Amino acid sequence: MSQKEIRSCPTTDMWTYSSGEIANSLISNTIFGFAMLYYTDALGLSPALAGIAMSLAIFWDAITDPLMGHISDNTKSRFGRRHQYMLFGGVAMVLSFFFIWAVPSVFKQSSTRLFWYLVVINMVMRTAYTIFIVPVTALGFEMCKDYTGRTKMQGTKAIFNMIANFLGPGLAWTFFFPKQGVDVKDPANYLEMGTVFSIVSLLSVFFVVFITRKYAVDSREMKTTGSSPSAFFKDMFEIVSDPRAVCVFAFAVVVILGVGLVAGLQMYVYEHFMHLDGIQKTITHGGSMVGMMTGAVFCSRFAKRLDKKKTVYVGGAITLASGAMLTALFVPEIIKPEQILSMGGFSFPVAVAFFAFFGATYWFGNGVMLPVATSMMADISEINELKTGINKDGSYSAMYSLSMKISQSLSALIVGFVLAAVGFVTLGDVVGNEDYAVGFMEGNEMTYGSNAVLGVVGGTAVVESIESDWGFVKGTGTTIQVEDALLGFMPSAGVVRSNDAVQGYLTATDMVPGDHAIAASLDATDVPRGDGPVAGYVKGASVTQSHDTVMRLFIATYIIGPVISITALILIWLYPVNRTFLEELRAAAA
Repeated sequence: MSQKEIRSCPTTDMWTYSSGEIANSLISNTIFGFAMLYYTDALGLSPALAGIAMSLAIFWDAITDPLMGHISDNTKSRFGRRHQYMLFGGVAMVLSFFFIWAVPSVFKQSSTRLFWYLVVINMVMRTAYTIFIVPVTALGFEMCKDYTGRTKMQGTKAIFNMIANFLGPGLAWTFFFPKQGVDVKDPANYLEMGTVFSIVSLLSVFFVVFITRKYAVDSREMKTTGSSPSAFFKDMFEIVSDPRAVCVFAFAVVVILGVGLVAGLQMYVYEHFMHLDGIQKTITHGGSMVGMMTGAVFCSRFAKRLDKKKTVYVGGAITLASGAMLTALFVPEIIKPEQILSMGGFSFPVAVAFFAFFGATYWFGNGVMLPVATSMMADISEINELKTGINKDGSYSAMYSLSMKISQSLSALIVGFVLAAVGFVTLGDVVGNEDYAVGFMEGNEMTYGSNAVLGVVGGTAVVESIESDWGFVKGTGTTIQVEDALLGFMPSAGVVRSNDAVQGYLTATDMVPGDHAIAASLDATDVPRGDGPVAGYVKGASVTQSHDTVMRLFIATYIIGPVISITALILIWLYPVNRTFLEELRAAAA
């Protein structure tokens, strides 16, 4: 059977089918982009606990995928094998997604309660997500049968995913979190975002189920392997024994591990390393989405000219080069995070421009690789059908999803431990420690206002001398009155007494001795009691991280993440399928 004889899915059907990616994108990308930030920065849960909770939910999601794939493949119904699950799972997914952000107050009263709430609600959401996404993916495999058309189909899905990602999580920085360092600490902003995205996602679910109903084929007479437990395990064993499938599974695990690490950490880089405001975050994060979307546009063209394996190499090379450039510019501080170029009265944020550009090219490379890998899995599923006469698109797509979610689970777990390892400090770490108490002021506001700056005063002890080089406050207790407070910090000369108080935090050159800036341990005789380091100052509910901490965070994001992708490129080298191979099998089966 020639390539021309293989039915190609109409482009309009590719676009209407891909509308389901709106719900998928808004839910999955919002969780990856904001859930850790919400539970750590806004609710005060430790990064390690938040990472464990997210990881457990994703792992649960992963292990349910093969079961859902088998159930869907073996469903006998006049409504077909996919659409009833898409509808039920989609609605349940949206409702549980909403409650990730609508945390009842009773669960906010302790870290233990908050942790278990996050675990349970994420598991519920992930179960519903599996019921929705596995049949949706299998439906795409069935709709498009030609070799290059599959890449175009997956590229179209990626385009919709990134458009929704840009208009949703990307613009969320502008619409829901415009004030840098303040709005991301307010739980109400996350709830507002979650409500809007839930409504749009629900509409997306209803639309894709309705618009693709013509592809729902009566399955009551279809040949299947059966729905018994033994049939399920036999199917799974055959799939994991397929060396072609194993190559793509292994590739997905490794590349998503690197991608997940970057995706999970980059929000912290925006906030704590680059200090981006709301508009800058939208431009930078939106640029990464545009980059990935553009990669998805070009992936089918690359695949048509180079074939699929070489296309993956192209995307991987671009990703690695982008990570290398970010590292070369920012780690040795050739460009500093808030560096501005001033010319003729015009200021250009050169650091933001370089960061956004190479961030976009990093995601461009991923936008090339990932749709091609998914289309490879559709090819492998067809090869199995040509040999056995049984369609197992649901099972193959589920096992591919399993491999991706195992990697997502690992990356979520790693993100939490990376944050802890680099020395990231949360509000809970500060406020819950008896060596920390409220103290400093910003402008004319003290600790009563949302803009109050919390300072470290060492339990109940404070620095009594107004000549102190450390700039701490006078007064006693946990509430410090205006007349008792110093209006700012001092280098080694005098106290800064400007009404703009606390104009800047500690720097390596004019405050705490040593090169560790805010996080330096204070051991002089006139500093607060306690052997623990002064981890930072808190504005509103945000800890100001040290220079060393944020630099380690940047390295973990843009060196470790891309380097993991090198292993993925080695694994995909073993993939044996190309266009000629598949066409020969089709001809033999005809």
